[in-house]
Order: sequence, then structure tokens, then C-alpha cells
Amino acid sequence: MHYSMKETKRKNRKNSFNFPAWGWIEILRLEVNRMARKKKIGIALLIIGIVVLIISVAADAIGLGWNPGFGYKQTAGTAAGAIAAIVGAILMRRK
Repeated sequence: MHYSMKETKRKNRKNSFNFPAWGWIEILRLEVNRMARKKKIGIALLIIGIVVLIISVAADAIGLGWNPGFGYKQTAGTAAGAIAAIVGAILMRRK
């Protein structure tokens, strides 16, 4: 059976189901991807922060420090590591 172009378009329009929520589903999918990205960044910051914190605190014990005692570089490294770890933990836990 042959249909005219008009009948074919009308038939296709009837059979196609355009659900208005598909746009919201796409938005939710993008939001989930964004949240997953934030979580990955949070995990990376947490790990890097802990590593920098441990290296800064133990610099004299592992032979990185030239002067005995806790110098300004160790203080700066400890503070930067702690801040990175805290920010990473916050990003990782946020939903």
C-alpha cells in the first residue's frame, strides 16, 4: 500500500511519542556526571593533600630537611597539605 507524503508524515507523527521529560532526564544525567567529576577531584585532592602533609611533617626524618627543627617550608607544606585534604574530603562527601 502506498501512502502519500502527507499521510506518511501524519502516520509517523502519530506513532512517535515525544515525552516531555526526556529533556529533564538529560539534565539529570549531566548533573550526575558533574557530581561524579566533583567526587573524583575530591578523592584526588584528598590523596595529594595527605601525601604532601605526610612528606612535610616527616621531611627531617626522611632526609629532605637541611636545618633541624620545623622550618617555614615545612609549615607551609603542612598547611597546604591539610587544606587540600580538607577541601578534597568536602568535595568527596558532597552530593
